Amino acid sequence: MKISNKTNSFVTLGVIALFAIVVAGCGQPAEPASREAGSARTTTTEAPVEATPAAFTNKKGEIVCPVMGTVIEDKDKAVGHQDHNGKRYYFCCGGCPDQFKDNPSKFEDGKAIN
Repeated sequence: MKISNKTNSFVTLGVIALFAIVVAGCGQPAEPASREAGSARTTTTEAPVEATPAAFTNKKGEIVCPVMGTVIEDKDKAVGHQDHNGKRYYFCCGGCPDQFKDNPSKFEDGKAIN
C-alpha cells in the first residue's frame, strides 16, 4: 500500500502543528487556581504565612529580656524583638537589641543576664 504525497504532507503538517502547540505551552507557569467563587479566571497570589516563633520565657513562663533579665509585662510595649533559633526574644530597653544581635548565642538561654 502506497501513501500519497498529499496524505504524507497532511501527516507532516499535523506533526509539526502538534509539536508547535507542545513547545508553545512549555515553560509557561501554571495558572494558579481561582480563590473567588463564581469567577473561574480570577486568581490570587498569596505569600506563605510563617508561624511566629515562641517567645523566650523564664521558668515561670514570663517573657524576659535575655540581656537584662527584666520581665516584660506586655510584649507590645517591648522595645523590639529578634528571632533566633526558633525563639522570639523581646527587649526591655534600646541597648539590648544591639547587644543581642552582636552575640545572640551568648544570650539565647538567658544565662548571660547582666
